[in-house]
Amino acid sequence: MPTFKGALVGFLVFAFSAAPAIAEPPGAWRTFKSRFVSPEGRVIDYKQGGISHSEGQGYGLLFAAAFGDRAAFERIWQWTHANLQVRKDALLAWKWVPSTANHVPDLNDAADGDILAAWALAQAGQAFHEPRWSVAAKRIAEDIRRELIRSEGGRMVLVPGTSGFASDKGVVINLSYWIFPAFPTLNALDPSPQWAALEKSGLTLLDKARFGQWKLPPDWLGISPEGKLFLPACHPQRFSYDAIRISLYLIWAGDESPARLKPYLSFWNEFAKVPFVGAWTNLNDDSIASYGPPAGFRAVRALAMASQAKLPYRPPRLSAKDDYYSSALILLTEIAARERSKR
Repeated sequence: MPTFKGALVGFLVFAFSAAPAIAEPPGAWRTFKSRFVSPEGRVIDYKQGGISHSEGQGYGLLFAAAFGDRAAFERIWQWTHANLQVRKDALLAWKWVPSTANHVPDLNDAADGDILAAWALAQAGQAFHEPRWSVAAKRIAEDIRRELIRSEGGRMVLVPGTSGFASDKGVVINLSYWIFPAFPTLNALDPSPQWAALEKSGLTLLDKARFGQWKLPPDWLGISPEGKLFLPACHPQRFSYDAIRISLYLIWAGDESPARLKPYLSFWNEFAKVPFVGAWTNLNDDSIASYGPPAGFRAVRALAMASQAKLPYRPPRLSAKDDYYSSALILLTEIAARERSKR
């Protein structure tokens, strides 16, 4: 079957979980846990009304595995399994709402949360020598491939969820859900040429899905049945809070190049001297947000700049001003930078 950047890459990425635990950055994981992870293992997004979602649970699992925190991993997975893994398949319901009697009002899943959970479970299964987590990872990986990978417009695509993203106009996708560093691990769990095809199609889409003055990818992208790329009217047509993760995942996976990083750095560098604007840009009219990017966005920018210049990267400290998502981005840049330094 197709390989991922050489014959050993799948093994090396899968073996990340079996490597010695990453040294905990000064207080970062402890701070994240104390602010956003409940004693039961629920990762709380206070900015969205205190909800929990599969993305947040996935990030929590990933951090606990990466920083060698078995007790936290156990709690986060137990809560996730009991409260979100409630569908007929092994995928996760995307949202848990504390303020409603029915805490899971929508059984639809989110592909990024599913991928993060499977990836983290595989890492924890190896690192903590816990076969049941490896088994859970395999079940999720198999259902991701079965339910979420489809052919559309002549391309292999990852649909954002099992329902609600396809119509006679085509399919709407989210390129930040392509978590490139996870794909070799998912392929090791569930061997299939579809994983390599999905990685290849994602990179091709990123090279083509460039809109606006800075030629940036959108948060949400439409693909017509004929393969035409467009900005779907059902979502804000922006490079924003979702697409910020794309360059991070490219760097983490070793898929970055000067050409791929150029659009992001061109946009960020334009507003680097004006820190109070530019959190997003509208890809139709090139307007920008009147407020600045949070610390997590700036951390992703700093990682991209360090990667381009081939320099070390040091993440900022978490502060009380950083919300769940910004804090998660900072922790992700720390792990991505450490993986980058091994190459």
